[in-house]
Amino acid sequence: MVNFNPIKLDPVEKELQIVSNNMIEIAEKEISYSKKISEILTQILTNPGKKIRPRITLLSSKLWGEPENENNIDIATAVELLHIATLLHDDTVDQAERRRGKKTPSSVWGKEVAVLLGDYIFAASAIYVSKTENGTIAMRFANTIVELSRGELSEFLDRGISRINRKTYFDRIYNKTASLFKTASLCGALTGIANETQSKVMKNFGFNIGMAFQIQDDIIDFVSKPNITGKPSVKDLSEGIVTLPSIIFIENNPSNNPLIDFLKDFPNLSLEKYQKAKDSILNSDSIEKSKLIVNEYIDKALQNFETIPDSKYKNSLIELVQNIHGRKK
Repeated sequence: MVNFNPIKLDPVEKELQIVSNNMIEIAEKEISYSKKISEILTQILTNPGKKIRPRITLLSSKLWGEPENENNIDIATAVELLHIATLLHDDTVDQAERRRGKKTPSSVWGKEVAVLLGDYIFAASAIYVSKTENGTIAMRFANTIVELSRGELSEFLDRGISRINRKTYFDRIYNKTASLFKTASLCGALTGIANETQSKVMKNFGFNIGMAFQIQDDIIDFVSKPNITGKPSVKDLSEGIVTLPSIIFIENNPSNNPLIDFLKDFPNLSLEKYQKAKDSILNSDSIEKSKLIVNEYIDKALQNFETIPDSKYKNSLIELVQNIHGRKK
C-alpha cells in the first residue's frame, strides 16, 4: 500500500520557475539576430502550461535525496522543449486551428514557419541535454525523438484503417506519448542520486503514467465539450484516427458496424456516417471499458512507489497520478 498525504505547496515550484526563465532566455537571445524570431519564440515558449513532464523530472530527481548539481533543471528544460516541439509539429500535420482555446502557430504564421520553429526548439532541447555531459541521458533523448516521430508517423499513415488492434494502438501511444513521460522520470532519477534499481523503478513509472495519460486523452476527445478543451470534440475520429474506444467498439461489433463503414470511406468524409459512428460509440460501453484500462495503468504506476521512501516529492507524484482521471483537457 502506498502512503499518501496530500500536499498544499508545490515542492519544486522554485525549480519550475527556473525552467520557465530558461524558456524566456532562449527567446531573448534571438533579439540580437532577429527581433521577429525572438517575438515568435516568446509567444510559444512563454505560453503558460501545466508543465507536467518537467515537473515529473524534477520530482523524480529528488526522491532519494537532493541532486548534487543542477542537471535536473537542465533536463527538465529539455523535456519541456521537446514536448513543445512535438506539439508544434503535431498541430501542423493535423492542420489544427486551435489548442487550449488559442490559435496554433501554424494557423498564425503558416505551416512552413511552424515546422521550422519546431526544428529550432528540438535543437534547443539538445543543447540543454548536452550540458549534463551524461551519455546515458543523451542516448535516451535521441531514442525519444525517434520514438516520438515514429508514433506520429504511424498515427498519420494508419488513418482510416479499421483493422488496427490493441497492440498497434498501444505501440503507437507508447511512441507518441509515453516515451517522453518515461524519459522525463528516468532522466530525472539519473540526474539525482538514484541507483540502477531505483532508476528502473522510475522508468517503469514513466511508462505507465504516460500510457494512462494518453488513453485518458483519447477518452476526453470523445466525451469533452469544445468550450473546455479548446478544440473540436471527437476530432480524432473525424480525421480517421482509431483510438482505444473505437478499437473496443470494433472488437465488440465485428459486423454491421457503423464505425467500420465510416472508416472504409476515409478520407472521403460522410457527415452522416461520421455522426452515426460517433453516436454508436458514445452509446456503447466502449468509453467505460477504456476507463478501466486507464485504471490498470494508474495502478501499475502507483505500485512503483511501494519501494520509494515517503517524502513530499513522492506525495506530489502520487497526486499527479491520481489526478489523471480528473483531466478535462
